[in-house]
Amino acid sequence: MNGQEAWRTYFTQNGYQPLIKTDTDGIKSLTMEEFCTEDGAVPEELREIYLLCNESDIPCEMLLVLDIRESGKENDEIRALCREWDERILSFINFGSLPDREGQSKYPLKYNVMQILLSDTVTVRCAAAIAEEKSTDISRKLFVSVENGDVAESDRSMLPFYFEQLIQDRIAAGSESELAQILPVGGELMFLYEARVSEQTFTEKDLSAVREWLSYAED
Repeated sequence: MNGQEAWRTYFTQNGYQPLIKTDTDGIKSLTMEEFCTEDGAVPEELREIYLLCNESDIPCEMLLVLDIRESGKENDEIRALCREWDERILSFINFGSLPDREGQSKYPLKYNVMQILLSDTVTVRCAAAIAEEKSTDISRKLFVSVENGDVAESDRSMLPFYFEQLIQDRIAAGSESELAQILPVGGELMFLYEARVSEQTFTEKDLSAVREWLSYAED
């Protein structure tokens, strides 16, 4: 499974909506003209646009996946590409509309659009890529390296949508059990659970009980 397919699986499972349509002949189409070429085609480097909506079905995040691995672009060209897509994004935010959501506010997307640029390992580390990732103009940028058709393992943790679901109930149960084993219980240590004011001090008996408990805890 290549990187793009892995992402599609993630999006399907987590509510991301792909906005680019592909027909049976493999021809891509997109109704958002701000992101298309002058003749209405999907730009070659644009692999996908994903939209995430909140529980009220209001768009709250947009990800543009751009593939620049085969472009051979260098520093100035990379900067120019990012600027070009920033201009497209700004035009969309100001004048465009979402497919099947005409008239719906795009304001929540204003600060939540990201360019994810699929790159080779050299491009990811180049000066232009590093500078663009620090830039907050119009959209955020993230360069990820792709090896053998998949996102490099070292870069996966940077992706905003790549994570493993945590089984909270198991973690909580295990944590509570471990905590119960190390906390002092009953007897002479009950004073540790009592509210105390700053003027109060521990008695020698209290301190002796704490030292004894700590010695058992270390064992």
